[in-house]
This record gives sequence, structure tokens and C-alpha cells, in this order.
Amino acid sequence: MYNIFMRKIYCFDLDNTLLSRENKIVPKNTIKLLKKIKEDPNNILILATGRRPAEIKIIADIEHFFDYLVFLNGAIIIHQGMVIYRSLIDNKDIKKMINKAFINNLSFGLTSFDEEFIINIKEQASLRWDLPNGYQTINENFIPINHEIFQTWLLESKREIIDDFISEFKNFRTYYWHQGGAHFVYKNVNKAAAVLLIKERYPDSFLIAAGDGHNDIEMIDIADVGIAMGNSSNEELKEKANLIAPLIDDDLLYDFFQKNKLI
Repeated sequence: MYNIFMRKIYCFDLDNTLLSRENKIVPKNTIKLLKKIKEDPNNILILATGRRPAEIKIIADIEHFFDYLVFLNGAIIIHQGMVIYRSLIDNKDIKKMINKAFINNLSFGLTSFDEEFIINIKEQASLRWDLPNGYQTINENFIPINHEIFQTWLLESKREIIDDFISEFKNFRTYYWHQGGAHFVYKNVNKAAAVLLIKERYPDSFLIAAGDGHNDIEMIDIADVGIAMGNSSNEELKEKANLIAPLIDDDLLYDFFQKNKLI
């Protein structure tokens, strides 16, 4: 698979890959796995998430393991506390999206480096932002010119409404959530593109990537070993993967990596 002298890059999604959304913890054997990976100073660890940088506090106990942090589905890359890559959404696109959300009375959101904004807040939005793990605050007072926006989103359970909303924005891609909505980023922005930018710094490295969601498909596809979490409901992701890991709440990720000689 790889020789023992190759540098290995390990890339992990966050929610339901490292962090259990059900139990609101990083399982103990997942922490053991991260510690084991970091024992070899040649290994590189990447966290790749759709969340914004301000939400990293939810995994403060394991943040120090990671050499690179990829946020907002690839729109921001942070290395050693410095932003080394960023991709903003143009204000013209933002204004068009806001207008369409108003016309169709949709709960439309925007994400900056450290805040979430929402247009047309409804009960479903209020309930979602009562959830733990970084979703406690939201700002309804959005003025486009005052903020740098990296990602937008729609709170909507019907995919046909999501697809209709984004259909006129041909330069955007959609990442569906497991339920209740979707993120929108430019087509050149994704976790895989961010990981490849990092990988360019380490020629001839071997990439191992794990994830569970729609926004992990490209990342799993480009990996030398792509791992889909067993708890994933995304069949395309599982088809792209080389291996299927146990369910996150089974807490067997360390054993899985060891069994497959990935550590």
C-alpha cells in the first residue's frame, strides 16, 4: 500500500467522524488514534469541516493535534494560527441570493469567519440554533458590505426547493446536510481542493482521508485510502471509499486503523 518511509497525511472530517453529534464528545479511542498518529513527527494531520473557524472551541481538547485546519468546506485554510488560504463570496452573488430568499420566504443563511447570519428566521431555524456544538448564536442583522462571507446556506427540508433556489447560481455547488438544508460554496471550493493545496507542500506523501457526509465525497475520492464512516447515510460516499469504518459511537476507530495497517 505504501512504504514505511513515506510521509503520511491524515485528513478527518469533524461531525460524526471525530465528533459524535449524538453524544457530543470525541470518543476516547478516536483521541487515542490522533495521539498515535502524532507520535511520528513526519505525519501530517488535517481537520476538514464545513464549520466556521469560531466553532473550533468545541474540540479544544484535540485542536492541538492538527497541523492544518480546513474550514467552511475548503474556503479557509489555517496553519499554525495563520490563514494561508481564503475564498470569499462576491457581494453581487450575496445580494442576489438574499433577494431570492426574501421573494420565496426562505430561511437563508450566511457564514463569516466567526458569525452566522440569517434571513427570514423561522421556527426550524430557532430550533436548530438551540442545538449544542457551536450553534448557539445567530445574528439577524446582516449588511453585506460590512462582512466577509465564505459560505451560504438554506434551512429547508425539501431538496427540490434547495435545488430550485440555487439553480440560477451556476458558479455554486450544493452540499446537502444529512437533514434539513444545504451549504453553498463556489464550484472551485471544496475540502478536496483544500487538501490538495496542502499536499503540494509534501511531495510523494500518502493521503488517508475519513468522512461521513456529502461534502466529503471529493476528499474521499482523491485519497490514496478513502474511508467512509459506517454511520454515513450517503451511499455515493460509501461507493467512493476504499474502506468502511465502524460507527462513530462504537468507538472502534483506533482498532480499525490498526487492523488495516494505517498506523
